[in-house]
Amino acid sequence: MGFKDFFAIRNFLIELKWGVGFFLSGLLWVSLEKSLGWHDRLLEQHATYTLFYAPIAILIYVLALRDKRKNSYFGAMNYLQGFVSGLVVTLIVVLLTPVSQYITHELISPAYFSNVIDLSIEKNG
Repeated sequence: MGFKDFFAIRNFLIELKWGVGFFLSGLLWVSLEKSLGWHDRLLEQHATYTLFYAPIAILIYVLALRDKRKNSYFGAMNYLQGFVSGLVVTLIVVLLTPVSQYITHELISPAYFSNVIDLSIEKNG
């Protein structure tokens, strides 16, 4: 496998799939937070409740690496291959994060920051 082959987009379709899945799961999670009141009436508990997303995020990465191992490396993936695959998923997530933040704060929960400011002033004077 040459240098050009290594960076061919087809080699990273699995990472793209899971990076987009992570992005979409994050939007679903934020929608859930908003619907449960964690962005307004239960805002004080938001920092604690949002940690419940961590196992979901970890599961997505585990499933991504298992998918890559099974479908790209025929069941035998070494540490470096897994590391690179995880980095590519992370790069895709990082590139999609501004879009996610825009959707979150403009469409899903536009009052979130004003609610945080109000709560902070209420608690800290």
